[in-house]
Amino acid sequence: MRKILDEYAVWGALFLFIVISCVTLYGFDATYQLLPTVCSPEDKGSCFREWVAATSGWFGGALAFVTLLAIRRQIKLQQRQIDFQLGDSKPTMYAMLTADDYGEPMIRFVIENHNRRMLMLSTIAEAAVSPSVVFTVRRCFVNDVERPLPMHHIFEGLIQNCIIPGRVEGHPTPNASLICKAQAKLPSDQWDPADEHGLYVITAACQGILADEDSKPVIMKTRVHLLLPWPGALFSKAQDEH
Repeated sequence: MRKILDEYAVWGALFLFIVISCVTLYGFDATYQLLPTVCSPEDKGSCFREWVAATSGWFGGALAFVTLLAIRRQIKLQQRQIDFQLGDSKPTMYAMLTADDYGEPMIRFVIENHNRRMLMLSTIAEAAVSPSVVFTVRRCFVNDVERPLPMHHIFEGLIQNCIIPGRVEGHPTPNASLICKAQAKLPSDQWDPADEHGLYVITAACQGILADEDSKPVIMKTRVHLLLPWPGALFSKAQDEH
């Protein structure tokens, strides 16, 4: 909705101004039918001028609304710039497809810490209430340096030993890379029974804590498209063969 207002509010106000101007200068049948019902026969034009003045006031209100939207957007952009300069920006995340050393498909989540506080990552999972895909962190890199993971204590969605330093002015943005295995838990709406794979379009959410004297939780989200096999389909196929 906000995007629509940003793109079309000015043009809408201009169109309204043109319509009001045409009605005021040339009039139309509805105008001639309306004026006798609201203005007395003895009126010498003052009633019509009041209606025009009221209409211009409505247009002025619409124009003020459009101006406020533009000012609000400018203030928001300035605030984001100030937050970045002060180191109060929110960390961001994006994803890309990759593979491990054995060629198995993996998802790489890259988290960039634009905040001055260090970021301690805790979990990564699908944001839906009933997740259809789960992630397991296989490898973790912080600023391109791999962090060892406890191989015997790897759980779905759990991020261990991953702390991203805070951003320092004039230095590269600190980041972490999570190499994750994705596994389908529910069948996809877009399913291809020929190869037992489904397309999953999900939102992944990574939770963490910005640690400081005033620590606060933070969530980074990104959209992910995955083509995954559903173990349930493979199990059903094996039963059918027997």
